[in-house]
Amino acid sequence: MTREQTIIKGDQLVDRAASRLQELASRAAAEGGLAAKLAQPLADDAAFLRKLKPSLIRARVKGEAPTNGRPTAVVVPRPRPTTTGAAPHP
Repeated sequence: MTREQTIIKGDQLVDRAASRLQELASRAAAEGGLAAKLAQPLADDAAFLRKLKPSLIRARVKGEAPTNGRPTAVVVPRPRPTTTGAAPHP
């Protein structure tokens, strides 16, 4: 396996892990309650993890990519309101 293939495989691994974290954050936001409070930190972690791709690290070391990037805004869906389907009693 060449160095480039290793870096591509590393990028794919990091991307998969970040996608799983983002998916978990979305599900947590949809659940509401305590899980919803954890959704934004999980989404932030997913965004940070994507910055740790081996190809990006290599580019930053070589001076080919910016090193002072600002964090990207990650939007987590709001939890859906729970309804019981019954009308409220007066």
